[in-house]
Amino acid sequence: MNEPEALASAAPRVGFIGWGVENQAMWELLRASADGAGEEMPFFMPGNRPGDAGPLRPLPTVEGLFAASETIMVDAPPEQVDQIMPEMRLSITDRHVLVLMGEGWSMEAVWRHLNERKLVRCLISPFRDAGQPLLAFYSAPYLEPGDVAAFRALFAHLDAVLELQDETQFQVVQGLAGIAPAAFYTILDAMADGALMMGLPRAEALRFMASVLLNAAQTMLESGKHPALLREEALQFNLAASGLMELESAGLRGLMMRTVERAVARLDATRKED
Repeated sequence: MNEPEALASAAPRVGFIGWGVENQAMWELLRASADGAGEEMPFFMPGNRPGDAGPLRPLPTVEGLFAASETIMVDAPPEQVDQIMPEMRLSITDRHVLVLMGEGWSMEAVWRHLNERKLVRCLISPFRDAGQPLLAFYSAPYLEPGDVAAFRALFAHLDAVLELQDETQFQVVQGLAGIAPAAFYTILDAMADGALMMGLPRAEALRFMASVLLNAAQTMLESGKHPALLREEALQFNLAASGLMELESAGLRGLMMRTVERAVARLDATRKED
């Protein structure tokens, strides 16, 4: 076993600052893992307000939370976190990894208070209730390979954990998470309308197309094959090629690419307005 694997084998103790929807989702993910089940995790609410700690163990001080945890999930407004930053600066050590959940964060801003500390930015896709969520994260340069391996090991039970190479990529992930479900639902709806036009009951067509889409996604994830290769394998009959020709003639590929571009650009514009 190499050093990163050895470090990852010892699951870090997890604590929470704030109890927003991101931390609630994170708690559910950790509970679903083999190591997190049954463990009561420590919690601190900024401003020492009791709040709704859910199933967590509330602690009265930041110092107590850091003493009880190695990995700390932060899901509170940045202005609230600023109020406890002096205590965090005194309590944080080289063994701690601070995970900034959701939007509204900038590592550069946090580093002004916690210079050269181990920071991770993390995002959970908004569709948490349907199947497994997508978890994307970006780790600061100060994390060692063992720290990253230990963080990833917390979510080894997930199908999709995306490690980003740059903090700016969060905007692309958020744009995709926002537009992709609506786009796929639109495609399903349109194909069901086509089936209705050709004589198939619409309800049955929707169920059939949803099953086809689910099977296609599972095939790609389990096989690891590129979708272009899977498309070639699916073109077994001339009717499939004929239908694909219609999609290509309508410029579907370019349309989908522009859809992603527009979603990410809109997200950027909204942030600038705020």
